[in-house]
Amino acid sequence: MYSLLYITKGKKMNINKLLGSMCHKCGICTYADKKPMSLFGKFMRWHRQWCPAYAAHIKIYGKKDLS
Repeated sequence: MYSLLYITKGKKMNINKLLGSMCHKCGICTYADKKPMSLFGKFMRWHRQWCPAYAAHIKIYGKKDLS
């Protein structure tokens, strides 16, 4: 993977930190975790297998508790 850097408020930010922080604050995943047996909850568990933001979140914060 390329070591892409983003400029945010005069500071350089790594792409993994940017994606990981987006995932960490994502309300969609939180909603899906509250209703894990719903169709949406099942879809989000499947989606996490290939989501680049979730992969970055794992590198930074560790695994989220999956329902």
